[in-house]
Amino acid sequence: MFGHLGRVLAIVWLAVPLAGQVTMRATARQFYANGRAVPAGTDITAGAQVSTTGGLVTFASVASAAEIRADLRTSTSWLSSRGGRPSLTARGDVDLDYTSPAPVAVSVSVTLTLVNGGAAIVTVGSLGTVDAANPAQTFDTVIDSSGLPVVLDTASGASAVPFGGFSLWSQDAIVEVLVTPRAMGTPYGTPCGATLDLVGTLAAPQQTLTIAHDSGPALALLWVGQQQIVAPIRLFVPWAGSCPVRTDMVAVAPLLLDANGQASFALLVPSGAITLQAATANPAGTINTSNGIDLSP
Repeated sequence: MFGHLGRVLAIVWLAVPLAGQVTMRATARQFYANGRAVPAGTDITAGAQVSTTGGLVTFASVASAAEIRADLRTSTSWLSSRGGRPSLTARGDVDLDYTSPAPVAVSVSVTLTLVNGGAAIVTVGSLGTVDAANPAQTFDTVIDSSGLPVVLDTASGASAVPFGGFSLWSQDAIVEVLVTPRAMGTPYGTPCGATLDLVGTLAAPQQTLTIAHDSGPALALLWVGQQQIVAPIRLFVPWAGSCPVRTDMVAVAPLLLDANGQASFALLVPSGAITLQAATANPAGTINTSNGIDLSP
């Protein structure tokens, strides 16, 4: 267990950048509207669109350290109400593949918007399927070098109508896939004048740990333990007040908070049972403690 704690403290002091970047590749499988198509196997990560009279298929994506968003829309429409219409067919089938050189914890949120009978189904690896019966779902997982496949299938279409028949038509199938970083920890307990936050990033496997003090510059201690506890701090420091201690303090790292009473640094989340808590002390001697964060799997 000491090896895990030493690893935590090494990252606190060194804040070593770690190689890692979640990336997405989008490949067209079937991508066509009324006879016009993007060839199967085409890399469409940068975006693609097929537009014809009565049909549209479009794909777009945006990537940053905060999120990777992919949007697919497949639609058919006809504006004439009595002039008849030809058969309309549009299909947007796209394979997304997410990878990272190092493991990164993420949430994958999928939302379907189906208008007037548009069809869509999304399969997120082995985690589950999103369809018309359950059109909005979120899956928590870890992306690594083995990859996470996300399969999008959408379709829209209408049969032909002869002249004079009612031919007005509009149908859409819209899919949004949003991948966001997930901090690998669970907050517990109530802050007592200080807060401790752990936030993930898609750019690297480390998380950003932030200690915030209620007012001004202060000295902070990051307590690292193996289990949750609840005990008043005066049991350890008799004059320190009544804020609670929430970890068993196997190791301690001192830190200086800035003029805003904050400090942030990269933290590689280790495996095993780890609990964290911060304590802060201002020049007047007031000692506050934060909520805890439990990193246990």
